[in-house]
Amino acid sequence: AAAPAQVQSPPPAARPAATPPPAARPATEPVSRYYLQAGSFASRDQAESARAKLILLGQDARIESGQVGGKTWHRVVVGPFGNRQQADGAKQQLGANGVGSVVQQRR
Repeated sequence: AAAPAQVQSPPPAARPAATPPPAARPATEPVSRYYLQAGSFASRDQAESARAKLILLGQDARIESGQVGGKTWHRVVVGPFGNRQQADGAKQQLGANGVGSVVQQRR
């Protein structure tokens, strides 16, 4: 009597590596990102001008608009950076080019 045919699994080297689940961090430990605020302007045009200068310096800059005291302000933000050292390095580069900024940590 012939034995039933068995399907062989591929050798261990050919199997794809197991990937950890996307939520590897505990929910109680939020991820921190660092940003630079390089200005806050009442005028959208001024914010756009500041953003353009930052882009010319090689930074990923955007404008975040929000209400403060019933008035719209436009913050120019650079980042995110994965750690404080990267944010501090960008802050030094901007400072060397005449752009003041403040490091912010967000979760």
